[in-house]
Formats: sequence, C-alpha cells, structure tokens
Amino acid sequence: MPNEKTVYQGVRLGVWCKNQKYNYKKGCLSSQHIQMLADAGFEFETSQKSWLSWYELYCEYKREFGREPSQKTVYRNAKIGAWCDAQKSRQKNGTLPKERLQMLTDAGFSFCRRNEKWKQMFELYCDYKCEHGREPTNKTTHKGQNLGSWCAYQRILYRQEKLSPEYIQQLSHAGFAFCDSYEA
Repeated sequence: MPNEKTVYQGVRLGVWCKNQKYNYKKGCLSSQHIQMLADAGFEFETSQKSWLSWYELYCEYKREFGREPSQKTVYRNAKIGAWCDAQKSRQKNGTLPKERLQMLTDAGFSFCRRNEKWKQMFELYCDYKCEHGREPTNKTTHKGQNLGSWCAYQRILYRQEKLSPEYIQQLSHAGFAFCDSYEA
C-alpha cells in the first residue's frame, strides 16, 4: 500500500488511497466502488494488517529470546520495544481494542513495566550466579546492568516486608542471600 508521499505517473497515489480509506470508513463509497477496489487488492484496514505484523514479530522475538523486549529493543530492523511500549500505553489509556488485548494476553505479553524489569534483572542475577558461582557484590555490574545495586535493593525490600511473596519464592529458589554476608 503506498504511503501518503507516493506519486505514480504524476498522481499523488498515496493521498488518493488515504481518501478511499476515509470514504470507506464514512460509508461514502458505493458498493460497486468497494468491489472494484477489493478486486484490485485494496487494503481498507491497513492498520489491522500492520498491527498483526507487529504482533507476529513480537511473538517471534518472545519465542527466540524467551522474554519481553526492552523499550529500546530493535529486532529484525524494527523497533519492537517501542511498539510494545505503545501497546502498554494504549492498554493503560483504555484505547487498546479488546481483541488485541486478548491476543497479547494469550501470548504472555506483560503490561506491567515494573514486573518486566524485575524479571529481566532476576534472569541477569541467575545468569551471573551460574557464571561466577557466587552472589554479586553491591558494586557488581553484569552485562551493562547495575546488578549489585538491584540485589541490595531486593534485600532492603525483603527486610521492610515489601517484597512480594512471588519474588521471595523465585529468589529463594535461585539461592539468593537475603542478608548481606557481613550480617550472617
């Protein structure tokens, strides 16, 4: 489908296509006109097709990496992280259509940004512990992330009884030291 700037043989084809879509949505096209456009392969709902392409790309990413893309993730030359962030914003604002919300939910999409970041840091913690065989220190950085500070913050939340039972269970299962080595 041509974009708005497409010119073909001196005709602003992109603008013409946009007008056809607008008139279709407003119910201003005759059934004959609609049929002619459909027979020519005209896409009346490109936003749905585009959204489905992004959704499929998201699912591929999640299958390949087993996690949500971060906000700045670029995958196959597409800013999949920004797309995911837009879906979260639409869900929060109530503008994400129900069928899209259901599709994303069924695919395991995480609408909670905080939960997503925690999971990424937890995976990084497990990776670090497996690689080094010990707890990170408070100043440890691993793969560009301030892992030591994250661990220290989990301990603070635990002592203040503000760490969710789900997170406590996951950390315990991974062998997380809830007290600093000098406290033991």
